[in-house]
Amino acid sequence: MRPSDYPKINSARIVGMAWNNLAVQEVLDLWEMEANCAQATAKGLLQHFGYEEASDVLFNSFFPYGGGFKERSICGAVSGTLAALSYLGYRKEYSHDEIIALGNAFKEKFQTEFGSLRCRGILAPFQLPDGEFDMDNPDRRDRCTYAVGLATQMANTLLTIRSSVNM
Repeated sequence: MRPSDYPKINSARIVGMAWNNLAVQEVLDLWEMEANCAQATAKGLLQHFGYEEASDVLFNSFFPYGGGFKERSICGAVSGTLAALSYLGYRKEYSHDEIIALGNAFKEKFQTEFGSLRCRGILAPFQLPDGEFDMDNPDRRDRCTYAVGLATQMANTLLTIRSSVNM
């Protein structure tokens, strides 16, 4: 994917977008308050589904996960969302195999959208000649905001589909 293919939306506009669920708004509110991508997705999803105490535990636990473990490894939005999906699946009494399938479905959707599960791949257009990333570039922040919002929307959709199938 070329940088010109990425959504050209600034963070303020992404936060104000009419995402199709409240979970995204709640997660993006955390993201805009300086939570990292992993903290925002993990806490926001659990908080949205009413698990406030667990959301606080994940928020505090996921501090070093942002920015792909601060190494541009696995995207924090992926890590945080997978942790939330696992916890929510467990609380909803999904089987081990169902929780794994839910996580795999999320990873497949995210990979399809972004071409990678790794920060390094997602942020490739912002890589500088020295191998570092231009973290001050507003378009980089927009790209991460989009990843956080879309990861949340994907997770919420997967949980909604799963719940409606078992009703």
